[in-house]
Amino acid sequence: MRVKVARRYQITIPEEVRGDAGINIGDTLDVRSQDRKVVIEK
Repeated sequence: MRVKVARRYQITIPEEVRGDAGINIGDTLDVRSQDRKVVIEK
């Protein structure tokens, strides 16, 4: 699945991915780079 980086470097996590990962409004996510990849974890 691909998403576009918006003007302020924001992305939208697709609904299917949010559902699979159990991400809800107000959740805190960990973001890091690993081997030139962006990793986001709940």
